[in-house]
Amino acid sequence: MNPAVFDPSDPTLSGGIPGASRLIATPPGHRSGYVTLLGRPNVGKSTLLNRLLGTKLAIVSGKPQTTRNRIVGVRTEPGCQIVFLDTPGIHKPKEALNRFMVKEALGSIADADIAVVLVAADESIGKGDQFVVERVREAEIPFVMVLNKIDLVAPTKLQVLWEKLHRVGQGALDLIALSALKDSGVSALLALLKAHLPEGPMFYPADTVTDRSLKFLLAELIREQVFEHTREELPYASAVHIAEVDRRDGEEPSVVKATLAVENPSQKGIVIGKKGEMLKRIGTAARREMEKLLETKVYLELHVEVAKGWRRDPKELRKLGYTEEEI
Repeated sequence: MNPAVFDPSDPTLSGGIPGASRLIATPPGHRSGYVTLLGRPNVGKSTLLNRLLGTKLAIVSGKPQTTRNRIVGVRTEPGCQIVFLDTPGIHKPKEALNRFMVKEALGSIADADIAVVLVAADESIGKGDQFVVERVREAEIPFVMVLNKIDLVAPTKLQVLWEKLHRVGQGALDLIALSALKDSGVSALLALLKAHLPEGPMFYPADTVTDRSLKFLLAELIREQVFEHTREELPYASAVHIAEVDRRDGEEPSVVKATLAVENPSQKGIVIGKKGEMLKRIGTAARREMEKLLETKVYLELHVEVAKGWRRDPKELRKLGYTEEEI
């Protein structure tokens, strides 16, 4: 499925969250609202978002802190539109990039009608989860507690986790156990969210899946493959900039020109690999995902450059697309 991308340059629309478009006429009784997905890193927020939308929008990885930006995903069905906000994992930030990520996540709470707080069944429920719940309570918005990844643990352990979740999530609309990866329990969450949405208009045209630009989505597909193919610090030290996208029809391939930035020359050598093999693997896998998105053949031109210490430099962060004023 090729996600329809919201075009903020359309003069009939105005960017921003909430209400990213001119309100669209809807019949009485229509429900709509913003639902933010929150939690510590690697609890499965992006996998859940993709499952709720029925298409791949957010990149996923087994490594924590894969998501860096808040991503809007729109689900529209008769009588209802839900605008989901996928957020970076909330953690203790050590660098400018991490501060940006946590700000993206916490900032989404104020925009939400409902918050979904995820915890992972394969990890212990602790202070980090409690911190997220406390921030939601402070905002005084309804929230749902979700125990994700239940396919990874034994039923006996689930019972213990469930009891602890009840204590941590006091005041929640409900508690739901699910596996986003296996699509188990997701429909129950969706039904609960629809039941608690306020009446309201559509915020986006019915065929819109995201407000993110095509360049952003393509850059994320490359970054996903960096996370998949490299180890240790390198995935976190990498960023992607799309310089040009030339979409073409017919059998002629679309052209995507991209730069993969790393922090030092040794990382550049690793990501290129012996005789360019690592970069070739990353580029080939990313190109295949791009072809699914664009529904056409793609020629990907991928270069590697060194942007020394970019994660700690607000100016470099902005060059690479992390543009919040207060990093």
